[in-house]
Amino acid sequence: MHKRTNARSPKPLAFKLWGYFAIFSALIMIFLWVFQIIFLGTFYESMKIHQTKKIGENILENYNSENIEEYINEQSFQFGVRIIIVNSDGTIAVGEDRFFGQRHARNIPPMHIHINEDKLGKAFIDDNNFMRMKAVSYTEKIPGVAKQYLYITAPLEPIDATTQVLQNQLVIASLISLMMAFVLAYFMSKKLSKPISDITKSAKSLGMGDYNVRFNQGYYKEIDELADTLNNAADALSKTDELRRDLMANVSHDLRTPLTIIKSYAEMIRDLSGKDDQKRTIHTNVIVDEADRLSLLVNDILDLSKLESGASGLELKKFDLSEVVNATVAAFKSFENDGYVFLVDCCDNAVVCGDFQKIKSVVYNLIANAVNYTGDDKRVYITLQNEVGKIRFSVRDTGNGITQDELPKVWQRYYRASNTHKRASVGTGIGLSIVRTVLKAHKAEFGVDSKVGEGSTFWFCMKTVE
Repeated sequence: MHKRTNARSPKPLAFKLWGYFAIFSALIMIFLWVFQIIFLGTFYESMKIHQTKKIGENILENYNSENIEEYINEQSFQFGVRIIIVNSDGTIAVGEDRFFGQRHARNIPPMHIHINEDKLGKAFIDDNNFMRMKAVSYTEKIPGVAKQYLYITAPLEPIDATTQVLQNQLVIASLISLMMAFVLAYFMSKKLSKPISDITKSAKSLGMGDYNVRFNQGYYKEIDELADTLNNAADALSKTDELRRDLMANVSHDLRTPLTIIKSYAEMIRDLSGKDDQKRTIHTNVIVDEADRLSLLVNDILDLSKLESGASGLELKKFDLSEVVNATVAAFKSFENDGYVFLVDCCDNAVVCGDFQKIKSVVYNLIANAVNYTGDDKRVYITLQNEVGKIRFSVRDTGNGITQDELPKVWQRYYRASNTHKRASVGTGIGLSIVRTVLKAHKAEFGVDSKVGEGSTFWFCMKTVE
């Protein structure tokens, strides 16, 4: 059954970015039209009301000053409003009439000034004022003076002509702004999407197995971080692929050698030593030894896979690490017949908590590694020290040592300081990888110290327990 695919193909990022910028620009222009044209009158009236009330409050604050009449005239002239102080009978106490001419210069009929006690101290739209036009009125009692009022009238000028001018300007400004916004959005979308497109092309090459591909940085921080992350991923994949090839080559070599020996000795038994009991025993022992080596290699690979996958959990318990070290060293006694010397300095009462079998494999693999790489004197130094709050185990060989650049790589499977693959005297070539995985699972400290020409020291530390 085939999965149905979406008929609508996704749009390119550049197109979407251009569309978003264009829509945003259009919304900005619509916003300007709405607030500059449709709500202009409302804004104008609200501003006028606020301004008129502010003028009235300022006058009342300064009313007791000596030059109050001059101050009132200045406010009237500056803001284009009529400001008068009237008595309750409608006569003007302070202020000049700049709106009605000489005939109404000093006296306003009382019916023309309607003082609404409910709206004292408030500015409001007043269609029934003495100016016979739409205006904002403000009335308030004069503090400390009986039956006198501050009366301000601010005419609301018709804004139809202003609105028409704004409309004409906005039409031109909108067309120019939208054109500029579309062009700018196009180039910005191209600039923003180009590094992502480049990374996508490089990612396709990486997916096809080209681990040498490089991801170029873009024009902003997130793209730079993504490029760096993908470059690191490509480097890691390249190293993993190289390790895979080395692993296959090394495992193939380790499998081929015992299989060849097994086949050769089996043929010798068949053709030459079948009736000679002594030779047959020697040849069959070689076959058994090589079969054991193959079994050990397979078991180590399976154990490492379980450890790395987390399928093999830790069975924690208390045990004496000195007993583990001594028992493991005893297992290497047979190597003394080949000239190996094991110099052991082991403290007593080194109680730790961990997985007994896995820590035992760590000690075994570290000693086996030293046996494989020690110098011509065939000396191996094994030390177990009781330090403050922890036990330190170390194994030192007298081999050629490891360069500083190669030290971090010794824990990798089948990695050797020399490119020449030689068969180990003991072990399978993945012992140090098992050591690293086990010690990491125990959250133990471990490492290697080495100088070229002076040998290497592998060590680990575990916390002591009572």
